[in-house]
Amino acid sequence: MKTRVAVATACAVMVFGMSLQAHHGNAEYKQDKLISVHGILERVDWANPHTTLTIKSNDTTYTAEWENMDHLHRAGVTLGSLKPGDWVIVNGHPNRDPKHHSLAQLHEIRRPADGWRWVPGRVTIGN
Repeated sequence: MKTRVAVATACAVMVFGMSLQAHHGNAEYKQDKLISVHGILERVDWANPHTTLTIKSNDTTYTAEWENMDHLHRAGVTLGSLKPGDWVIVNGHPNRDPKHHSLAQLHEIRRPADGWRWVPGRVTIGN
């Protein structure tokens, strides 16, 4: 009986671990390149597994995959922290396919108007 429980537990851990790894695969993003997108925040989708930002930069619309809501909350991000119409600068890794205007693994989000700044794990405010 103990062997069955141990095998079932090991299988569950392995399957769960593989699903997390599959979800967090970053092969479609250029890990060796970091870009900045400057533009107007059009939309914030507060959802799990990731909050998504839509930014209009000149004539191009970018999608930025942010962190999950729990991590953002612990870092000090609230539902009102960023709003459509905010001018933002988002730094992250670009998609390998130039037709997909998307970023992931964000390094920083700034709102220059008031000095609001997010980096993984914390928010600061001030110029």
